[in-house]
Amino acid sequence: MTDKENARSQPEVWDSVWRETQLTPAAVRRKFASEVKTLRWQAIRRAFLEHFGTLRGLRTIELGAGTGDISLLLASEGAKPTLFDANERALAIARLQFGVMQLDADYVTGDFFKLDAKVRHGFDAAVSYGVVEHFEGNDRLLACRAHVETLRPGGMVAISVPNAHCLPYRLNKWRQEITKKWVWGLELPYTRKELDAVARDIGLQSWFIHGSSFLRDWDQFVFSPVTSRITKYAGFSFEKRTPFDRYWGHAQTLIGKV
Repeated sequence: MTDKENARSQPEVWDSVWRETQLTPAAVRRKFASEVKTLRWQAIRRAFLEHFGTLRGLRTIELGAGTGDISLLLASEGAKPTLFDANERALAIARLQFGVMQLDADYVTGDFFKLDAKVRHGFDAAVSYGVVEHFEGNDRLLACRAHVETLRPGGMVAISVPNAHCLPYRLNKWRQEITKKWVWGLELPYTRKELDAVARDIGLQSWFIHGSSFLRDWDQFVFSPVTSRITKYAGFSFEKRTPFDRYWGHAQTLIGKV
């Protein structure tokens, strides 16, 4: 691998992130219980069920899987996930999560700019959470196209990225950058227009873009110290639909079929 190819994936950034990631079994269960309620997961689950009829036995691959949060959700519904990542430490954390939840997965170390034959054209669905925004230039399109290259005909993709027009996310990112607390390296959020162009360029036949809860974004990125207490003591969930989700929700998820 050349220095340029190595740098495009920011290995030093992810080594640092995963080295600092510590998960207890209780934290894994709490995270799973939170993620399963998100509008993003519900949209992906609903789209996959409408297309495939069931998630049971579905062969899925998560590119840039990290700790494999979406794969864990898929496995809980009976899917057979493969977690694909360049970082062994991340996959070790993913194994911990799956062990805590008593679920199974396959784990593959590799570079999705150079997909091995064993992960090409054999999966029903390819997914990623927060991955392709960590590239720039043409690599953004290549990273999205890699999802399609893993699929059999009739497969589906779900690619989730941060929204360039989400104000609470941008405020939080700016605050962390100026205070030198930003740990995620290069991160270039997407606009809906760019995601639509990606969908056409990677050959999706039909697609839609789901926006996450804009109300939860304010909770997550700006007012967390206060809103977390509201959730804890009043039982109020900020994971609710609003009229603003479509254009301003933080997590934009491109969901479509090949």
